[in-house]
Amino acid sequence: MYMQNLAFHTKNIYSHINTHLTKEMKTAHKIITAIAIIFTISIGTVIIIRWNAWFGNPTENTYEPSTNQDRIILSFTPDGKSISISWRYGGNSTRNMVEYCEIHSHDTLTANAQYATISTGGGVQNHYRAILPHYTYNTSYAYRLINDSTISDWYTFNTGNPSQTIDFILFGDIQDEAEGLSAQLFHDVAMRYPAIEFWAFVGDIAERPTDYYWHVVFDALQPYTSHIPIIACPGNHEHKKGLKKELDSRWSWMFGQPQSHNATDFAIDMPLLHIASINTDGLFWPWDYLQKKRQLTKQHVLSALSQNQWNVLLMHHPIYPGSIGRHNFMFKKTFNPLIEKNDIHLVLSGHDHSYARRISTNKQSKTAPIYLLTNSSSKYYLSNCDLEADKVACGIRLYSHIHITSDTLHINTYTADTHQLYDEIICIRTSEKMQVIDKGDKFKEQIVLPERFKKLEFNL
Repeated sequence: MYMQNLAFHTKNIYSHINTHLTKEMKTAHKIITAIAIIFTISIGTVIIIRWNAWFGNPTENTYEPSTNQDRIILSFTPDGKSISISWRYGGNSTRNMVEYCEIHSHDTLTANAQYATISTGGGVQNHYRAILPHYTYNTSYAYRLINDSTISDWYTFNTGNPSQTIDFILFGDIQDEAEGLSAQLFHDVAMRYPAIEFWAFVGDIAERPTDYYWHVVFDALQPYTSHIPIIACPGNHEHKKGLKKELDSRWSWMFGQPQSHNATDFAIDMPLLHIASINTDGLFWPWDYLQKKRQLTKQHVLSALSQNQWNVLLMHHPIYPGSIGRHNFMFKKTFNPLIEKNDIHLVLSGHDHSYARRISTNKQSKTAPIYLLTNSSSKYYLSNCDLEADKVACGIRLYSHIHITSDTLHINTYTADTHQLYDEIICIRTSEKMQVIDKGDKFKEQIVLPERFKKLEFNL
């Protein structure tokens, strides 16, 4: 009898346990199903909202090949000893060269051009590049472009003495629409700084990689690029969107270094300056960052040839963004060790359409590297300014004049509309130490709410 009762109670206990477990499993299943549904809806919503930002490429309208030479750009070869000239010419030609001479000289020289035929969604065009070897300091040159029987006008450029001083202008993102504001800015800067080694751009010169927007760019830029060399890094807006982003092939021939192993990661060496340009777009997965780090290390792009050079880096995406919510952990872990290892003094970037710069500290004294994020575009983001920055700006356009001597790196940043001094940094180098003087607190910060965000003012 006792054993029968025990068996009966044991059966009841197991039955109760199984019933309880079944109820818990059903509850857990319902919870997991609800979470999966919420997660799927959330992911779907994000994809719908961000689809155009991630995958939306504008249709490129049909265009005709150019009938004369245009989109002329001067730059430097990687060794800094020669001038390169790139241009576009639509026709198929077999005689492609640059004819050039020192002004007031009767000796005319020629340099043959390499070319590439580039097909895009709107048509086909040819891009050319020629090298004028071993230019002489403090000399004026004249040149013209030849494609078969099509011969351009004569253009001129002047060379300074980069072994003594280097002056260059830094522009942030441009991204103009038709009749944008950058044409006036370029004109003003060219008038204020007629003797300049080059202009530097930190990416996103064009709004999108289509011929229409390149036409907008060169409407504003062409009067100057034929006699002022350009050094630029690519931005995300010059890439075609997709799972694997692709840089517009026109960019490489206009602004890159096609003769290098990588047209978009390159460095140019001058006696006082090592300036590197790297492509920071298309980095998403951890292995993308690892591969980029290996490439830069292998190619020695960031390594200055001499301790007498100032080491400057152009990269579109900032390591220290202008807004708190835009920090990228992998970006810092990838690039900061490279910057420190290669003793880079100045890191120049854009992308955030605001201004934010910070100076590194060593034992509570200011030192290099200096991180400077800038914007020259009339397109502004609503910037949640990072309070860790030493100096910020929002809702205004800026540009910088950078002056280099053997022992001084002097950065003056100006407002684009009024050309008023907004920020100033002086970096002095001796054999013993690096001293950075921050004069930014002498100038009032401007945090202007952009027009397109004023409707949100009540939420701020």
